[in-house]
Amino acid sequence: MKPLAVVDVETTGLNPYRHDRVVEVAAVLVVPGQGISAELATLVNPERDIGPTSVHGLTASDIINAPRFAQIAGHLLSFCAAQSRWSGTMSGSMCLSLNRSMAESVLKCLATPR
Repeated sequence: MKPLAVVDVETTGLNPYRHDRVVEVAAVLVVPGQGISAELATLVNPERDIGPTSVHGLTASDIINAPRFAQIAGHLLSFCAAQSRWSGTMSGSMCLSLNRSMAESVLKCLATPR
């Protein structure tokens, strides 16, 4: 079995095309038979209000000094790409998310130049 990068994002809402943004990113790299080999977790300043705090439990004071998504995006991509070093090929690697469609939408939206 190939290594897995498991990614979770907390957001200000459910629609990145309506200006909802990431407020927290967490990821782990799991090597089968060895367990978690690396972890990444960071709050993210969404550069807007933080949305419904009852969903993610964060407050504006929690994220006011957090990095912006653009500041952590490269690190997140590098972290997820690290799994390809284990499997030897990016096409054979796997990346999982707790809510993949939401995570993909948010990440694609944020990666698209405006």
